[in-house]
Amino acid sequence: MNNKIRVIHLIPNLGIGGAERVLVNICNKIDKTKFDLTVLYWGDDESLLPQLKATEVNIIRLNTKKIISLDLIFKIAKILKNSSADILHTHFMDSDFLGFCAAFLTRTPMICHIHTHHPFLEVIRHRIRYFFMAFFIKKFICVSEKVSQYFLESTKINRRKVEVIYNGIQIDQRFENKGKLFSNQLKVSLGINLEHAVIGNVSRMVPIKGQKYILTAIPKILKIYPKTSFLFVGDGKSRAELEKLTDELNIRNNVIFTGIRFDIPELLNVIDIFILSSFYEAMGLVIVEAMAAGKPIIATEDAVSELITPDEDGILIPSHNSDAIADSTLKLMNAPDLCEKIGQRAKQKALRFSDDKMVEQIQALYEKIR
Repeated sequence: MNNKIRVIHLIPNLGIGGAERVLVNICNKIDKTKFDLTVLYWGDDESLLPQLKATEVNIIRLNTKKIISLDLIFKIAKILKNSSADILHTHFMDSDFLGFCAAFLTRTPMICHIHTHHPFLEVIRHRIRYFFMAFFIKKFICVSEKVSQYFLESTKINRRKVEVIYNGIQIDQRFENKGKLFSNQLKVSLGINLEHAVIGNVSRMVPIKGQKYILTAIPKILKIYPKTSFLFVGDGKSRAELEKLTDELNIRNNVIFTGIRFDIPELLNVIDIFILSSFYEAMGLVIVEAMAAGKPIIATEDAVSELITPDEDGILIPSHNSDAIADSTLKLMNAPDLCEKIGQRAKQKALRFSDDKMVEQIQALYEKIR
């Protein structure tokens, strides 16, 4: 007899984003002797599909012409019923609503994973919707205290319905320093001068990630340290605009855009200082990755204040501020000992945000509400 807890995850797509990566980590680390997982999605972006397949969970793509539709609700409900699902675990607003309707029809206990605190709850109808849904949803998982506070204030739901579970990453040997030879080989492959220090940013290229403020800080940094390269890892709708700005600032020879990469732990080997310029982050997985690699970090205070203790394991600065980026970068470049100290403290702190701890808490929640 199969006594496993059957959990269905519902997510719009499998693109490269924090929530999608968290889902892959859950599927990878879940105790498969106790839990049977199935992932449902409907979107065209399948960048993380190979990684998800490697976890050996069940994967179903839902074919639909219209996302918010009775057709899709009934398809989800049919899968819940036929699989005798014990729990539906949803990610993102459309999944939350569709999943709620399907779970209500099939009387399936539901967990709603809140991955962001902005901007979806600024719309009053969404606040009302979540307030109503909360009467039937078993638990809301929020990825940080900041998200939890915003979610509770916006929806006015019962605090007992919300549990904070920080996102986690797989902290392993991939984040260990692989030595100068490896670093130099990777630098050459990226087109980075071996004599250059490397400042790095890893993020989607969309306006809210604020990369243009790093670019406009670069001339001030190059004036003092001309042998510096700036590595931007990621892609998105802002990339063309950012590349144009690079040309306008006449810094093209010092800036490398890599596009999407799946070897972030390895790339962190060549980065000397990591900068996150986002206007906000719900939690900031990439910061945890930089911490795990022992990198000194400069980050915007509105984005990751829960992760970084100022001047101990990172430097926090205001968002939308190129001068703060430049000044903080120069401060670290002028003080190698400080870089080393901050990086080592960050490395120790990263252990608090492992995927093992995240999945352990999620498994306990599954067992509690089954």
